[in-house]
Amino acid sequence: MNLHPISDTGFQPSLDEQRIHMLSHELRTPLAVISGFAQLLKSELSQEQVDLITPILENADKLQRVISNVLEHEETGSDDSYPANCDVVKVVEEMVSKARPNAQHRGMSIHHVKSLAAGSAYSDVGLIQRALSQLLDNAIKFSDSGDICIETRIGPDTITIEVTDEGIGLPEKAAQLFSPFVQGSTGLDRTHHGLGLGLSLAQKAARRLSGSISLHNRLGGGTLARLTFRRFAHVSFRRVA
Repeated sequence: MNLHPISDTGFQPSLDEQRIHMLSHELRTPLAVISGFAQLLKSELSQEQVDLITPILENADKLQRVISNVLEHEETGSDDSYPANCDVVKVVEEMVSKARPNAQHRGMSIHHVKSLAAGSAYSDVGLIQRALSQLLDNAIKFSDSGDICIETRIGPDTITIEVTDEGIGLPEKAAQLFSPFVQGSTGLDRTHHGLGLGLSLAQKAARRLSGSISLHNRLGGGTLARLTFRRFAHVSFRRVA
């Protein structure tokens, strides 16, 4: 008798989900061409011309994130996670490095306060990355200046990652921000655009890690977002004859 981790739920995507995946493919293909040619042009142009090309790349990247968020939101079939041995401190450092250029472009700096303890864990790296990327995107998006600090704390049984910013803070009904398609400000005249899926996706990823996300207003302004999850994930098994 062999034991194998449960991973196949027999889930079949709905017709609507198939259509969304097909639509995303049709959007991503021309988007990749636009981004690719814009990148090629950058290497051939003067600085003044590069400044004109940069908004094309920035908005193409923004649209790419919107498409990815919509796809992730429609992934309703499975709540499984796929843990593996990993170094959480290294995972966070890689995510911070990816987010740093975007922050610097907006005049902000990102600092990572690393845990003194070893970051070894048994967890789903993809879910950690998904949750943290949304928290970092939010911190950058809703800040016009100042520093963003990420602190990683490794406990015996849990891992805590905190993202603090000096941005606009939280609205009174902050709990609603975890609902899909909800933002702190609404209407076409809002200053920060987007679909309002980020925190919903981050919370969904955290729950699949047997964890949670909480939001807090900071004294003096800004927001603290705290991601907490199990350091060593439980694995379910099924019997295979």
